[in-house]
Amino acid sequence: MLTCSDSRVVPELIFGGVTLGELFVARNAGNVVDTDVLGTIEYGTEHLHAPLIVVMGHKRCGAVSAACDVVAHGTKLDGSIGKMIQPILAVALAETDRGEAFIDKTVHANALNGAERILAESPIVARLVDEGKVKIVSAYYDLDTGVVEFMHKA
Repeated sequence: MLTCSDSRVVPELIFGGVTLGELFVARNAGNVVDTDVLGTIEYGTEHLHAPLIVVMGHKRCGAVSAACDVVAHGTKLDGSIGKMIQPILAVALAETDRGEAFIDKTVHANALNGAERILAESPIVARLVDEGKVKIVSAYYDLDTGVVEFMHKA
């Protein structure tokens, strides 16, 4: 599972009933697919035989909000934060609705994009998907309701 490092988004608590060893989790701000995450996912699927990859974004994500601020208002982000949100910027730029739902739509699109990138950038995962051993699902976690909406399967 790839999800945000936000302390409100803890997969072991969200999905409940899991015990030690049931989830293999990679977390970073904005659930960004990078080299570390791809390596973690490849290890989890190829060596631990995890059959499902979940890329889960969440309501009011700070990293996605920061990327949306850059796109909508030209906000400059110092340090490594600007580099970290680069993959999210492309997703935010592609979102045509810059109104009230801009951030939420970008969170959804970012999770979908993450799943697509995993499939496109990892030959190991792509092979396992082709063999029917792994599925990739995008999800959105609503912080207010506690509901997880599954959006996409690869």
